[in-house]
Amino acid sequence: EGLPHVPTGGAELTPATEELLNSLSYIVHACAPFHPGKASGHDDITRWQLLMRACYHASFDLAHAHGLGVLAVPLLGAGARGAPVKQAAAAAATAAAHWRPKGHGEREDAEACHSSRIRELRFAAQHSETARILAEAFDVALRGTGGAGGGPSWLS
Repeated sequence: EGLPHVPTGGAELTPATEELLNSLSYIVHACAPFHPGKASGHDDITRWQLLMRACYHASFDLAHAHGLGVLAVPLLGAGARGAPVKQAAAAAATAAAHWRPKGHGEREDAEACHSSRIRELRFAAQHSETARILAEAFDVALRGTGGAGGGPSWLS
């Protein structure tokens, strides 16, 4: 069987196979958009940011719907998709800080809902400089949620 077709900004879930079964139950396949590049206009960057948020939110929604407690996430968009690390990190942090399960728009409801499914969200970085940039992006994004030092309890 082949991998599912995943539209840009979307995500699909498949069971883990073979050697991955030792540490994973499922794999969420997400398709980040290509970064429009430095010469792009404001509208292109805004569209890219919206698609990045949609990509992360689709991934989080699938994990939540399937009752997954821990979700490990790469920095989508950087690398082969061409996004500068700072922009990809900002998109990831903003998407994670502002995600709410479908049907839960208010902070009070969302906090209770988060604790019932996704307990932990782990962003992965291959380099220490990328990890530092990602941590800074989360500091900025979480300040925007009004959380005292942190935002949702599921975000680590």
